This record gives sequence, C-alpha cells and structure tokens, in this order.
Amino acid sequence: MGFSEIELRCGAAVHEAGHAIVAWTLGLQVPQLGIGEDGKGASCIEYSAHLPILDQIAIAAAGLEASELLRAPTWELAGISDDAKNDELLDDYG
Repeated sequence: MGFSEIELRCGAAVHEAGHAIVAWTLGLQVPQLGIGEDGKGASCIEYSAHLPILDQIAIAAAGLEASELLRAPTWELAGISDDAKNDELLDDYG
C-alpha cells in the first residue's frame, strides 16, 4: 500500500523526533531536524562518540522504534543508515 506525501512527511517527523528525543535525553544538543517533501528526514545531533556504546546505539535505533511504536509510515529505506551506524558501532566494539 502506498502512502501519501503528507503521511510520509508525518512518518519522517516521528522517526526523526525519536532520534532527537533520545539524544536530548542523553544530554546532547539537537539544533535541527529536517523533513523533505519526499518524506525523507535528517537529524542534526551533537557528536556522540563520547557516550557509552549502548547510548549511541539507542540514538540510532530510536527513529525506527518511534516509527514502529506509533505506527508511523515511512519510506521503504528509512532506517538503512541507522542500521548501518549500529553495525559500525558493533564492529568497532568487537
């Protein structure tokens, strides 16, 4: 089932808000969130490498978790970069 542009933009807002809320809760600055007309979003979050690995994973995972929790529609590749970030963190962790 395809979603309308407005549904995808709302879904992207939920996704990006998930990242922002977890980052802000962990004490990071979140100066900007962006949502495109195409339903793709981006979060500008303060550098987090100084945080424990579980906190970094939580920030990256929070977007898809928020989308799932609130049943917010997202474009089909939403979360790919989030998953890649967590894969990288886990690879670096050993």
